[in-house]
Amino acid sequence: MMNPGSSRPSIEKNNDILMGSINQLVVSLVKSTPDRTQSQVMRVMHYCGWQHVRVLNLSDMREPKCRSFVDRYRDIENRIGFSAHSLFSDNRSVECRRKLNRKPRAPIVCAWGVSPDLDPLIERCLNVLAGTAWLTGLKKPSTENKYFHPLPWSKMEQQKWVTNLVTIINQGP
Repeated sequence: MMNPGSSRPSIEKNNDILMGSINQLVVSLVKSTPDRTQSQVMRVMHYCGWQHVRVLNLSDMREPKCRSFVDRYRDIENRIGFSAHSLFSDNRSVECRRKLNRKPRAPIVCAWGVSPDLDPLIERCLNVLAGTAWLTGLKKPSTENKYFHPLPWSKMEQQKWVTNLVTIINQGP
């Protein structure tokens, strides 16, 4: 997906990170309060009978509004050249490979949205995923790399997103 959105850790802690130390961070699970987008993912899990999914975001910057997120990621990348906010950056390749490890026949579902403002992050991600088996999602017609976000505006469209994705997943690769 795009980024953590409005989800929050259940217990707040200081997440300030020095740029040079991002590769040394210990990865740990944190109990969190899901946002509505994550609730959509949980619906897919329910209908597919899944007990576990791993959500990998184009960026780790938490920002619920797409426009604000785009402004922030562009600023940090253009002003100081920092791309490690993305798991798919070169300096997080070891962590990324570990997180992409999955069960045989498990899909990678793309759902980052269709904004052209995300193109640099999408390209970075797809370069890492090149040659990966069973990359799927609800692709916007007539596009190469735009996958609809799990949380469309209307309730009916949200239900359709879940139904359509579950259908694609059940059909298999």
